[in-house]
Amino acid sequence: MNKTYSELEKYNSTLEKKYIKSENIELMISPNFTGLNIFSKNKNISLWAQNMSAENPWAYTWEISGDMLVDLNCKYVILGHCEVRNNLWEDNVLINKKAKLATINWIIPIICISEELQLEESIKGLKNEEIIIAYEPSSAIWTWKIDNLENIENFLNFIKSKLKNSNSRIIYWWSVKSDNCLELLEVKNLDWFLIWWAALEVDSLLEIVDVIKK
Repeated sequence: MNKTYSELEKYNSTLEKKYIKSENIELMISPNFTGLNIFSKNKNISLWAQNMSAENPWAYTWEISGDMLVDLNCKYVILGHCEVRNNLWEDNVLINKKAKLATINWIIPIICISEELQLEESIKGLKNEEIIIAYEPSSAIWTWKIDNLENIENFLNFIKSKLKNSNSRIIYWWSVKSDNCLELLEVKNLDWFLIWWAALEVDSLLEIVDVIKK
């Protein structure tokens, strides 16, 4: 829950001025719901939503449905973030239901997991090519340190074995910064980063982009 609408307008304006789209890098932005419309007009990025409803449009006043996200050009939606699991008590069954509804709406679900059981239960009944897995190691949550690289690679190998699809993508989340992103690039089966604090300011986000480009 970061940045007001006006702060997000300023962020997007700065990003449009400073970021030049690259063929080798897909930059994706995941603002809070109030800012989705702002970033939906930015042609240099892909847009992620931070969550969505497990229900089709109906009398759920507080919810955001899949078709609402599609209308805002959202290509992806994050599901099962550790804070949602821990603070809002969303379990694997609910996350799985949301993921299935996302694919029906042609949105790619990014399913966050920290444990083997979370992976197995959250992807039940889903086609592997339609999903992305974001690994949030428990040891790195709420820290500025990445997990041990060997531990990361071992867990990503486990994820890959469960997905059984060479095209399935895997993300590492938590504590990614400009001074550790190159280490992470050496990890087998890692496709993308999901950047947290370092993405709250445009300059620190683009520092990571520049390091990767080199």
